[in-house]
Amino acid sequence: MIIAADEAAMQDVRRVTIAGGGSLAHALAATIGADESLEVCVLSRQPQRWARKIRAIYLDVAEVVGRIHEVSDDPAIVAGSDVVLLAVPQVAIDRVLGDLRPHVGPATWIGAIPGYGGIDWRYRALFGGRDRFFGLQRVPYVRKTISYGEYVWISGIRPQLFLAALPSALAPQAARLVEMLLGIPTAPIGSYLGINLTTTNPTFHPARLYSAFGHHPLDQTFDRVEEFYEAWDDAASATFLELDAELRAISKAIPGGVPGLRDLQAHYGVSSVPALTRVIRSIRALRNRALPLRAVARGYRLDPHTPFFTEDIAFGLLAIRGIAQIVGVRVPMMDAILRWGQRCMGRRLLDQGGRIAGDEAHPFPERFGIDSATKLAYAAAN
Repeated sequence: MIIAADEAAMQDVRRVTIAGGGSLAHALAATIGADESLEVCVLSRQPQRWARKIRAIYLDVAEVVGRIHEVSDDPAIVAGSDVVLLAVPQVAIDRVLGDLRPHVGPATWIGAIPGYGGIDWRYRALFGGRDRFFGLQRVPYVRKTISYGEYVWISGIRPQLFLAALPSALAPQAARLVEMLLGIPTAPIGSYLGINLTTTNPTFHPARLYSAFGHHPLDQTFDRVEEFYEAWDDAASATFLELDAELRAISKAIPGGVPGLRDLQAHYGVSSVPALTRVIRSIRALRNRALPLRAVARGYRLDPHTPFFTEDIAFGLLAIRGIAQIVGVRVPMMDAILRWGQRCMGRRLLDQGGRIAGDEAHPFPERFGIDSATKLAYAAAN
């Protein structure tokens, strides 16, 4: 139950710090900084490249200008912040959380955008029983940096966001806070598992990559670069649906189920593989984004150093696979993609017996002492 004092405190948000320097951090800085009642700061490794005004251009028809109060590479910048938003790569989450820990007060909200990939387990390991943490299922914007520290192009804005918090009782309050900051309707969900098991980038992107490249030799050379989404095909849709079915099986094996999850076909309003292909190809906000290929002497080769691999497979999909391992659900498509991905990246994610062999940087439940479905459900709500 949210008491009146909490509601009043939420209205008193004055200082917001954004941790990150990528396109998402730019978009957040521009949109939140446009509110003149807020003091927006940025924690970035390249503070000298940031202007004091960040412009977000939406579909070439509107512009929002955000004012930046301060930019620094010193984590102490978060001191006194009411909200800290994490917009950093998965591989940097542990380091950034560790850097922030000495400087955030007990009343400061820490939010991960997006919040999947086992970020909740990593947060709890570093911060113990501290409350006021939340994560979003998806990012609020489709965006691209045009000029670092100055301009960002936003090609799509999500019509609604979904959020979970630790503890789960604080999710309604956190959802209202995010809605106030971003101006996007935000709905709370009752378990953080609804964030980690969402059908989003950790299954969306690997489906396309594996269907396009998973059956070719790793050193295959291609003569052209296709668009990631506009050239999406039925093979990618079939793989995406198979991954979604495995997600549903995992969620059904968790005590009490997983709130906030939608069937992939219901999410896109389709009932067949070709229909799903047509819908994904038609999403205008996703246009003009290429498959991750790099130029070589006589063509192009797959680049496994992009976030499609280092974020979506090595963190997002691996975290889902870790949950499947705990609840005893077989996920052959996920396993196939993880084995292929680890060969591409030269990293060890699964061992010969099919169990997770990720190192200390990788988020899987057993690394954090979560070794049963009951503990998994409890950790996601408390």
